[in-house]
Amino acid sequence: MSKRTTIVLAVLNAALLGFILLYEQGTLSTSDVARRSGQVLRRFVRERVDHVELIRDEDAPIVFDRERTEDDELGDSLGTWTLTAPVESAADDDAVDSLLSALEWLDARRTLEGVADEDRARMGLDEPRFVVRFRVMDEEVALRVGSEAPTGDGVYAAVDGEDRAYVVGTDFVESIDHDVDHFRDKDLFAGFYGTDARQITLGGGVPELRFERDGVWRVRAPVRGWADASKVDRLLRGLRDLRATRFLDERPDDLGPYGLDTPWRALTVTRAEGETATLLVGEPCGEHAEERYARAATDEDGEGPVVEGPVVCVRASDVQMLELDPESVRATSLLTLGDDAIERVEVGALTLRRGETTWELQVGEGEPSPADDA
Repeated sequence: MSKRTTIVLAVLNAALLGFILLYEQGTLSTSDVARRSGQVLRRFVRERVDHVELIRDEDAPIVFDRERTEDDELGDSLGTWTLTAPVESAADDDAVDSLLSALEWLDARRTLEGVADEDRARMGLDEPRFVVRFRVMDEEVALRVGSEAPTGDGVYAAVDGEDRAYVVGTDFVESIDHDVDHFRDKDLFAGFYGTDARQITLGGGVPELRFERDGVWRVRAPVRGWADASKVDRLLRGLRDLRATRFLDERPDDLGPYGLDTPWRALTVTRAEGETATLLVGEPCGEHAEERYARAATDEDGEGPVVEGPVVCVRASDVQMLELDPESVRATSLLTLGDDAIERVEVGALTLRRGETTWELQVGEGEPSPADDA
């Protein structure tokens, strides 16, 4: 074989290898599928799934998409799941993780081979209760969940394109039978921290209470003085941890029915770079007497636009920190500095000596100070 022929073959082999690698980047490998041979969804390779749709009866599809940044691609992160329909929202990580796990580890209690169209109709698979679609690489897969098996050991399920059906446990139905609110991020101020907060205003149905921080927190209105740091911290923690119990109205035209046009309380926190977080809390939440209507709004730099969230309900106990008496927010200690702000402490001797008629303050080795100083 000539040298020229050898070079040509080497180039062709390299090109073929490159094509195979490029092709496999967009498809599942046989080893990926082989590792899942015991599962119903053998092509559900979790780290490669980037799109999931959940359809319940006549409800609008609930759609999740995975977003991956360049840093995610380079590191170990699998990216972030978000809700893209029927609402656009951050997703509840725990709820999505539970759904993905249910799909990943779905196994069959029984497998029925050679299922015909009439069998599918009898099993409720032609008009399924649930449909779950997912995209893995460039491949679309759909799982249908039908009626309960007459034997009582589960429900029928089938993967589109296969001539078999499965009986899967009813616990799988319980894991997917949720509305869109279940999968939404419940945090009203996700990612908002008060570590660099500079100003807090609390108003609504009470005279405005304002705090400002310049090293330490001070009360500026309606009274003035050092602020009780524990009460300020409670406000900031309450805002950070506040979660919705239910979602009511995405884009309300009228806040009046919720008592949010003249709110019971309105809290605004401004951070050092101008970012603001505002919480409006209104009337009790309809028949849920232990909850209140609420709405969150944020502004990334204080110059707009303001991003307003939906009207939600929150637990009344979670907003009790907004019930503040202006007289109670001032510090009662003589020393308002925190332990980490103190660099040096000096304690001197203080001597009182009984005089002929009064107590006298003895300073050092000298004569007693005037009686008025004691």
